[in-house]
Amino acid sequence: MKGGIIFMGLTYNAKAKSLAITSLFEGMLAGNFDGQYLSYGYLQWNFGQGTLQPLFKRLFNEYPEVASNLLPNGGMDLKNALDNGTERDWALSIQSRNYVQDPWRSALQQLYYTKEFIDIMNAAAQWYIDRAINMCVSFNMTKEQDFALAFDLAVQNGGLNYYEMLETSEYDKRVSWVEVAVAKTTGRINGSVELCKQDVRNRKMAIVTGGTYGTKSLPDGLVFDDVSMFEEEKKEEPKWEDWRTILTKISNNYELWESGIITIGKLSDAANIGCLNIGTYIPALIEKIFNRRSGIEKPFDTLIDEYTTSPNDWKIFGNTMVNMAELEGDMGDLEVFKYFKKLIEKINSYEV
Repeated sequence: MKGGIIFMGLTYNAKAKSLAITSLFEGMLAGNFDGQYLSYGYLQWNFGQGTLQPLFKRLFNEYPEVASNLLPNGGMDLKNALDNGTERDWALSIQSRNYVQDPWRSALQQLYYTKEFIDIMNAAAQWYIDRAINMCVSFNMTKEQDFALAFDLAVQNGGLNYYEMLETSEYDKRVSWVEVAVAKTTGRINGSVELCKQDVRNRKMAIVTGGTYGTKSLPDGLVFDDVSMFEEEKKEEPKWEDWRTILTKISNNYELWESGIITIGKLSDAANIGCLNIGTYIPALIEKIFNRRSGIEKPFDTLIDEYTTSPNDWKIFGNTMVNMAELEGDMGDLEVFKYFKKLIEKINSYEV
């Protein structure tokens, strides 16, 4: 059986087509050829960007018997590395010339097809699906092909944020998205940024034109239907409110929040500001919590655990912003973030 998504009952709609394409491009298992230490799973979660660690930790926490039965030494070498924060060194230790060696190669290939790890991957893929939906809805691009491109951008490039999408051309939005993604690419292939940029362009244009990506073509029989990716879901899903509309409902200080959120987004785009970089995703976080809210009062930490795939980063961001805003001195547009945790709690408890 070849690498790629195990569909587990998914219908062949926009979501399934997008997962099929991206998983074909991504593969199953890769070593450190791209500087990500170890990439694994149908969306190539990796240690370099910190996206693979949560999947393995969930495996050890929820399915220890699977890890014990399938992984070398019961998986203890990997588990200890995760516990000690040395998983990147561990990943390099099981490779030769950036190629994962046996017995770990065979073990990870077996793990990939277990129901337990498929469940873990499917849950982890939801963040990318949500990111792609936000991109499409923000600019009224809701065809199947739009979603496939947005989903691949989310997986390979982290997506485009609201401010980057504002700069794209109205003439051909799909091609414009590709070029913005290429321009922001800083990764390397065989030490070359230009090779990495060309790889991004070739991969995305394969989706836009229906062409090939290296030796890979779009799956046989896959045709994008000229229909909305939401046709079936709209019968069941409520209207997706955008973050600005949400703030007008939630806060009397709407304009202060809008200015603060835009400012933190621009700061994140302009420079590496450490733990505050995640602030660029505040609009997506607000939309996700509000549009899926329970209406029940819950503390900030609980909400972050439920709604995000990087809860520790969000908690650090929240604590840092509150502490900074409470210090003496003028923080300008960022002053309002002293109430950030309360804002998130209020969004979730808003009457359903």
